Amino acid sequence: MSHTSRYVRSGGLTQVFSFNRTKKYKYNSVGNLVELAANAEPAADELVVTGSKADLRRLDNLERNVTIVGAKTTTSDGGNASITTTTITKAGTDGVGNIGASDNKFGTIFGTASSAEYADLAEKYEADADYEPGTVLHFGGDKEVTMCDQEHCTKVAGVVSTAPAYRMNDGLEAEHTAMVALQGRVPCKVKGPVAKGDMLVSAGNGMAKAEANPKVGAVIGKALQAHEGDEGVIEVVVKH
Repeated sequence: MSHTSRYVRSGGLTQVFSFNRTKKYKYNSVGNLVELAANAEPAADELVVTGSKADLRRLDNLERNVTIVGAKTTTSDGGNASITTTTITKAGTDGVGNIGASDNKFGTIFGTASSAEYADLAEKYEADADYEPGTVLHFGGDKEVTMCDQEHCTKVAGVVSTAPAYRMNDGLEAEHTAMVALQGRVPCKVKGPVAKGDMLVSAGNGMAKAEANPKVGAVIGKALQAHEGDEGVIEVVVKH
């Protein structure tokens, strides 16, 4: 058979489209799938496909992940694509799917961030060991930061972040690194009684404690939760 019928997105709707394997088709500038006239050359910003099985599979993969609305798209045989569009609508399960990959990132992304899943701004430092989230660090040791082993330390760097919303200096590579929360809310290891709103300073052994009269430069943050007993983990607001 020279014709193949497929469900495709065209003009913002899902509809049956009959492909002739000997002809070429394109998405025009308003998102409609149309036949490319014989001997016509597509514009540089138009996605062109044929009715071949390979191209139809490629089209299926594209539509499975992106809804094209008024798009202009270019592709190459290597599978690279550039999309210019006013709207990209994600299909599939909420919270599933990524843009880019951890080992193959995009460059600068221009846009407005309206929300973040996590709650702190953090910066990566070279550390002398691997430290658990919630550990209080200070500047010192053989590297940039180490576990704070002093009480009421004025060299305190901050708390090791659990899941930072924004990671600064993320390209730093070293044998040991620590992502230290600079601002926002994070879990923090504490020792002794803490009331909500208490100012926290280092307690030694990588922990924090409440302090009514802290020294300048010693405050880690303020407690968001109360704590009773010896050691534990609570949420704190960090500000540097």
